[in-house]
Amino acid sequence: MNSCYDGGICQDKCLPSNPCQQCGGIGCDACLGCGLPCQPGPTGPTGPTGPAGPSRVAAYGTRYGGGTTLFATIRVPNALPLPTTGPSQNVTYGSNSDIIVGLDGDYLIEYYAVLSRVDPAQGFDYLLTRNGNAVTETQGLATYSYATYPETFLLSAHAILTLNAGDAIAFAVYTIITGTYFALSERVDARLSLVRL
Repeated sequence: MNSCYDGGICQDKCLPSNPCQQCGGIGCDACLGCGLPCQPGPTGPTGPTGPAGPSRVAAYGTRYGGGTTLFATIRVPNALPLPTTGPSQNVTYGSNSDIIVGLDGDYLIEYYAVLSRVDPAQGFDYLLTRNGNAVTETQGLATYSYATYPETFLLSAHAILTLNAGDAIAFAVYTIITGTYFALSERVDARLSLVRL
């Protein structure tokens, strides 16, 4: 923006689209020494505040437990008892084990347990269940030998699953031999948590 000479009088001409266009028949170069550049006007009023964006974490929940003896039947996933619930948003807690999601989306699910074997068996599987059905892509296997009986096992895993509103997620184990018992100690030795991504 330049001051321009117009009709023998120095005048400020604000030309935001083309500062060097001619002013009153005098070219841009002739205007440069004719006054000060145009100054910005006063600041306008502040516009209205926009709507708040969505929460970065739209849904989450956790539940945990310990101090319970668990009986795992042969080839039938048995959900770990998780009676204590934690902070949550857009989820509900159903049975003694489930977290029920309230929003469709992709969820990061973390599951953890410390199990002490108190009756011999060759091994056991652990996985997540969705509405009571095994989610096979979350399955893991823990094995041990009779020579090391009894033993304590740490299970820790995570998965990302696409869930629908109303899906109930639980953490379950089952054995390859019936009549096997596992115990959770008095500490917080089993936990299931999920967060919508």
